[in-house]
Amino acid sequence: MVDGNLPVFQLCFSDIVVMITMKRFFPTLFVICFVATIDALSLIPDTLKDDFFAIYRKAAVTSRDIQVAPVTPENVTFYLFTKDDPKRFVKFQKDNLQKVNLPMNGKVAFLVHGWTGDREADWYTEIKDNLLNKNYGVVEIDWKEPANEYYYISSINTYDVAKIIADTMLELSQKKGVPLKNMLPIGHSLGGHIVGFIGQKVYEKSGQKLPRIVALDPAGPLFDVRPADKRLNSSSAEVVHVIHTDGGTFGYKDTIGTLDFFVNGGSSQPGCKRVDLADLTTITEPLSCDHRRAPFLFAEALAYPREYIAQKCGSWDDFEADKCQNGEKVAMGDLNSRNRGKFYLKTGKDRPFFKIEEEEKKKAGKEVEKNADKGTDKDSSRNGNRQDEKEKNKGPLSGIKEAARSVIG
Repeated sequence: MVDGNLPVFQLCFSDIVVMITMKRFFPTLFVICFVATIDALSLIPDTLKDDFFAIYRKAAVTSRDIQVAPVTPENVTFYLFTKDDPKRFVKFQKDNLQKVNLPMNGKVAFLVHGWTGDREADWYTEIKDNLLNKNYGVVEIDWKEPANEYYYISSINTYDVAKIIADTMLELSQKKGVPLKNMLPIGHSLGGHIVGFIGQKVYEKSGQKLPRIVALDPAGPLFDVRPADKRLNSSSAEVVHVIHTDGGTFGYKDTIGTLDFFVNGGSSQPGCKRVDLADLTTITEPLSCDHRRAPFLFAEALAYPREYIAQKCGSWDDFEADKCQNGEKVAMGDLNSRNRGKFYLKTGKDRPFFKIEEEEKKKAGKEVEKNADKGTDKDSSRNGNRQDEKEKNKGPLSGIKEAARSVIG
């Protein structure tokens, strides 16, 4: 066990040496060690440190053996809402389904929060209300105890949590007559991987794939070095609908589903300040801003599907250069789409996010003009600016994560 009297940064750096030797180094450790060291130097205001640790307060892991207690059905609670009475819920658990009353042919969505979250997740209500308007029953899932462990432990807990949810869905299908084809799991961050495991468990036990799962910026740390069968993947359901907003930092960077939306390129969102770790004055807001944007974008996409039209394209650079005008288009909130591939779209910095600032529109127009001037100094300048933007979009933790990957190999 960790001695609470020993400074965190000393523990971190002593464990780094051990973990590098054992090739068990994780990117998350870098983050907590860096911030802990800064904390010791009193370089960040208390309010900002509190906000950061609300996200990463349990991220540090060591090379010592960690005993992970199994997650039991008592650790996962379900809250059912229906359109008939959207303000009231029926609370139930896996072994207590007698209170559940759903139309046999009704659609049911299951919302799954991420690390350090609970049923009070601020995006639950908005997505719930928008789905109720589409005649879904909505089940808000609370797995707060397993979610509030060290990040490493919570990431392991996702397997058990997914199994409990999958078993509950199968029980609802068998005992309450709700077809599996009408069930839609939706998860954010660690919840994004949980919905992937749910799809895999349902298929394993029933031989039937879920028609669709939705992963909202699925977690990147630890999962980005796992094999496909140990995380969300493109075979987790018939359609694996993924929205990327913070790839390379808190979110999963690369294509991971069958239908991947890369909003504003997928790693950096307008209105979320970029943080330069060499200049602490840039730390002026939650570092999770980009990551937290995904569920709210999805909520708006459900309510305003015509405002969130994405275009199939080979890359963000090609999309910005208008090289994919003839590509497929799909609404990001379309829950019936069967499109496959990488899709891109732009949004603004303030709600509603589909309202792009006039300056952005003008900038986009200028980029089109520059693209027409191939072979000129303007084109060369655009390429240089694009490279600069790439460096910015790598995210505040990119150097740290790249160093970690070089160790992992």
